[in-house]
Amino acid sequence: MFKSIFGIDKNKIKETCLLVPFLPRGLLRSLEIDNPQKGEIYSCGNSHNFTLIVTRVGAGFTGDCVLYLKDSPCKRTILFGSCGLVQKTPELGLGSLVTAKTSMAMESFSDLLEGKLSCKEYSADPRLLGMLSQGMPNIKIVKTACVGSIMLEPKYTKFFVQNGVETLEMESSAFFSAAKASNIKAAALFYVTDILGKIKSEAKSDLNESFDCLLTFLESLK
Repeated sequence: MFKSIFGIDKNKIKETCLLVPFLPRGLLRSLEIDNPQKGEIYSCGNSHNFTLIVTRVGAGFTGDCVLYLKDSPCKRTILFGSCGLVQKTPELGLGSLVTAKTSMAMESFSDLLEGKLSCKEYSADPRLLGMLSQGMPNIKIVKTACVGSIMLEPKYTKFFVQNGVETLEMESSAFFSAAKASNIKAAALFYVTDILGKIKSEAKSDLNESFDCLLTFLESLK
């Protein structure tokens, strides 16, 4: 069943797994991975010391992926994807790289629609978070919120600001909670592509430098 879902055998999974909701242009080339194998849900490709898994966008896909990895060789996971800023600051803007210390679980579309806001938080592994923040220059540690609706985000701008939320995306709380349940270390790295309430505009900055830093970090994990 695992191979059917992931496209590769479970025993081919490396100890470090890089999870991406979608593939940014140029990432495969930077990571030197050719032709990921497609499963029914996920796609996987192996480098010499880590496995890349394309999970699709959304908390459910990412959380399930980490749960499936529980009995695999995987010991640590890095989530790499895009996020939005709640508000621009002198330290944060389009193209900024951030790593999440905690994630507020606001994954439910229905709860957001009905105004039932959750303040429950899940955390990155402290040691892996520290290694990530030290190993990548100019990265900022943030509090993020994992939301279940892009359209409903602006409705809760005041709530985000009052609760110290700096970034928004759609996977991290499920990622962290599933990692805890699976006894797998987890940390998340995001690049900023838009700002809440502004016309969505993809960051113009070149991501190749971010990809290179990510690869250097992944290769340092033993």
